[in-house]
Formats: sequence, C-alpha cells, structure tokens
Amino acid sequence: MDRSYQDNSINASQALIERIKELNCLYTLSQLLADSRTVEEAVRAVLQTLPPAFQFPDSAISRVLIDGRVYSSREEWFPDRSIRCKLIIEGREAGCAEVSYSPA
Repeated sequence: MDRSYQDNSINASQALIERIKELNCLYTLSQLLADSRTVEEAVRAVLQTLPPAFQFPDSAISRVLIDGRVYSSREEWFPDRSIRCKLIIEGREAGCAEVSYSPA
C-alpha cells in the first residue's frame, strides 16, 4: 500500500475521532443543561464536559465566567493558550466559556 494513502487514511481517522468527541460533547451538554436546576449545576456540567472533547483532554482546563463569577476546573489558567465562546442566556450575553491548555 502506498505510504501517502496510509498517511491520508490515518489523518482522516484521527479527524473523525476528534469530530465524534466534539459531537458527544455537544450532545452531553444539551442533555445536562436541559436537566440542570441551578446555574451551579449547569456550570459544573460545562466544566466537566468540555475537557474530554479536546485533543489533549489531560491538559485541558475549562472555565466559565458568568454574571461576574468565575468557575474553573483547575486553579491555573493560561490565557495565551485559550479559546472562548460567549454564553447567551435568555437573549443576553451573560458571560463566556473558555478552555485553556496547560504547558507540556
């Protein structure tokens, strides 16, 4: 078998695995958020569900900033290694969800 074909096949498989993790995260979050009775329950669900969806879950740190409060899965935070998504609640921007990677 041609080496280029093998490399492409491996890359496609890895990409599919990552997409499956992302979809599982979205599905899990939608279920957990629908069942959450308090903001704290919802935030805990987000903090626990986000890191496993990332390529390197053991290094991923999740954080939620909502209505002036900060919730985090770990104490340390690396803003230069983070991504952010706005949280819209009842039509208003209430905060954001972020994920950061700790250095290797």
